[in-house]
Order: sequence, then C-alpha cells, then structure tokens
Amino acid sequence: MYKDVARHRVTEQIRRQDLVHFASLITVERIAQAAAATGLAIIKSPLSLPYLVWLALGLALSPTTNFSHILTAILQALEDHASFPSTPVGKARRGSRRACQKQSARPRSKHSPQKNDPTTPPSEEAFVQARQRVPLVFWQNLMVLLADAFHQEHQERLRFKQFRVLALDGTRMSLPHWKRLAQHYGRARNQRAYSYPQARLVMLQFPFTRFPYRYELATLHDSELRVGQRLLPSLQPNDLLLLDAGFWSFSFFADVVERSAFFAIRLRADIKNLKTLVRYDEHEKLARLTYSGRDKKLRQVGSLDVRLLTYRIPGFRKQTIVTNQLDRQAMSFDDWTCLGRLDDQQRLVQGLYSRRWEMETTFRELKVTQSMAGHLRSRTPASLQFEIAGHILLYALTRWLMTNAAVQKHLDPLQLSFKHCLELLLQMRERLLLAPPDWLPVLLQRLLDRMTSLLVIPRPGRRFPRRKRSSNHRKKKYRTKNRKQA
Repeated sequence: MYKDVARHRVTEQIRRQDLVHFASLITVERIAQAAAATGLAIIKSPLSLPYLVWLALGLALSPTTNFSHILTAILQALEDHASFPSTPVGKARRGSRRACQKQSARPRSKHSPQKNDPTTPPSEEAFVQARQRVPLVFWQNLMVLLADAFHQEHQERLRFKQFRVLALDGTRMSLPHWKRLAQHYGRARNQRAYSYPQARLVMLQFPFTRFPYRYELATLHDSELRVGQRLLPSLQPNDLLLLDAGFWSFSFFADVVERSAFFAIRLRADIKNLKTLVRYDEHEKLARLTYSGRDKKLRQVGSLDVRLLTYRIPGFRKQTIVTNQLDRQAMSFDDWTCLGRLDDQQRLVQGLYSRRWEMETTFRELKVTQSMAGHLRSRTPASLQFEIAGHILLYALTRWLMTNAAVQKHLDPLQLSFKHCLELLLQMRERLLLAPPDWLPVLLQRLLDRMTSLLVIPRPGRRFPRRKRSSNHRKKKYRTKNRKQA
C-alpha cells in the first residue's frame, strides 16, 4: 500500500469526527495490537487499517448503501456545514488549492494514487484492493481484545455465582448468488433446484449481556460441532458453557472438561449410553456417560460422570439437562430451572439453562434488526468476511454502550431494546459529527440516558409451536411445479 501522509491526516480527522460514541471503546491502540498479532503494518495512507475498520462500521450502519457512497458521505456532510472552512479538513483543502495556484506546484498525473487535494477520498477500486489485504484473523484478534476489555470492565455482569457463563450456537447465513461465494462456502442442499450459497456463523457469547466473545465464519462443509470445538481454547477454568442439543458429542465434552470448565446441554432422545449411579429424587440423578467409539484418546477417558435434571415448564414438553457440574450445593436444581419461582411482579423467573436462548435473540438482532441478512453486497469471500466482521463489530460495540447505560441506571442490560438503541445511534451520528468538541460529552451522556428510556419487559414462558406441514406437502409442490411447466 502506498504512503500519502497528507491524505492520511485528513482521513484520520474524518474518522475521529465520525462515530464518536465508539471512540473510547475501539481505539487506535487496540487496532494496532490486533494488527501486530496478525502480522500487519499500519501505513500512513488514506486507506490505513483504522480507516478500514471505520469503513466496516459505516457499511454495517448503512446496509443498503453502496460502497462508493460510504467513502464520500461523511465528507459531504462536513462540507454542507457552515463551519466547514474553519475545520482542519476545510483548512487542508484551502491550503492545497493555494499550493496548486503557485507556479511551482505541478499537478500530478491522473493515474497517480497521490493527489494534490488531500481531501480527495480514496477510489472504490483502491478500497476494494485494500480490504482484501485484511484477513479474517485480524477481525478475530480485534474481537479478542474488545471482549477481554469488556470482560475486565463488566465481569460482575457475566457471572452466576462463581461461574462465568457463556453460550455457544451457530446459524446459517444466506449469501448473494455469486459463483465465487458458492464455490468457497457451498450451497444449501434442499428441495430447491436453484439454491443460494450459504455460510456458517458460529458464535460464543456472554448471554447475560449478549456481547460476542468469539466467532468464526466457516463454510457449510464444516459442521457447527467442528467449528465450535475450534472456539473451545478460549474457555477459562470454572467457565460454564450452555449448549444446544446439536453439540452433543463425547469428544466435545471431553475438550470442555480438559480445560477445567463445565457444560450444560439438553438430553437427546437417541442417547442410550447413560447409566444411573445415584438417584437423588424424581427430578435429579447422577449418571455415567460412557464412550463407545473407536478413538484411542477418548477410549482412555472412558466415561464422564454427569448430573441429569428433569423438569417441565407448563405449556412445554419435558426436558432433561445434562451437566458435568456435580456440586449440588454450588448449583441447585432450582438454579438451573427456577421452576415455580416468581419475581416481585409475579412473573416467571428464567432458569440458568434458559439463558441459552439469548444466542437465538442475538442472531435475530444481527440478521433482522441490524439488516445483515438479505443486504450483503459482497461478491468475493474476502469482501464478505470484511462486511460480516463490520456487522459483528457494530453489534458488539452497541451492546457495550447498552451495558454502560444499564449500569449507570442500575438496570439489567437485557432490559434495553436493541432496536431502539440502534436507532438512537443513527439519529445521534450526524449531531455528533457536527458538534463542537466541548459539546460532545453532553451529547454522549444524553445518548446513554435515552438508551434506558425504552425498556423491554421480560416475558419468559412464552411458546410458539412450529407449524406442522401436511404429509403430502411434497406431492402438492411437485404437482404445482408440473402445472407451471405445462
């Protein structure tokens, strides 16, 4: 990447003025640490790494806007303000014009990447080439730094008793119908003859705040179980991992136990290798899960002792939680299920395992509320990784601000509406961009105060039964297709 110090100063000034609400969370120092861990260098150019991170956030905030408009939108907003000539960007433009008017100043060739006017935004072609040099590992390293900083600041919000609680789950992302995306990520195997390419997104998060902890974007050939196992090295001793039934695997459980962590998962109906050791009561017992495969390493492990907790919430089917947390005093049956416990307003209290559903809410907020699904504009795997990383980064930073606002008002972070807070960020963006420096702290505090103005009422115990299809729905579909062809 070429160097251009003058344009680098201007783009850095534009970056600092925009998205001020995230300035204290995602700093240049953290971006430099992630770049050093990835092996990237930060060069003083108009498309430096901090500027690319800012562009990724801008693309996520404007999912229906094309790439070229993102490069010029903020500069145009500054130009339309009456005080633009007195700003550093306006002064840089006036200085460049005066230099060009002198006889000694010769205009550069139109093919030169270095421009006489330092306020000239990078071209769309230069942006496309620059973002392809940012690998997925950089975004993962940046998320590691942000998650660790969030954990240090709000670690009391992430724990249940002495356990740090995490949740793991995955989802599929429908991608634009481009050949390179289909070749890299794969297509969905369903009844449609014209299926779109899809990618697999697996995320590890803090369910009490819905803050992403680790994530990986993989192909459809990689199962959720395999990708989830690649995220397990980030577990710490005494962590409690909430899992969906699709992650049932003895090797997965052994990896969690090897890291001195705990897991909790729903028992599947087809599991037969469980032997009861001690029956405490009709709802709880101690059992032994044995391994019956051929892996030599897992044969040495042999078996795992687990607790089985069976319960039924009114309106739902009976469920059984399987966990390797065996201390009944540290985690009682009521802690896991909260069966029959009501709060001060006579509402049902959520059990610990039901917090696993916060992952489903996170995927819905990412796909629907933040418009990540259906509005991806990338055509290559590298650009898709850049775009999805911007969405996850925006979601994490928004959740961080929401947690800060909830802590100030002594509220639960999940009581705040994510849709409402995201709309406030978009409304406040232009005001913060054009506000004088001494007025910024007032606006930032108002933003946090307004985030707590709309609260979501928790309503656990709701159920939405799936619509059952008729047994001959495939025959009807086949007849309809033949009629259209005829």
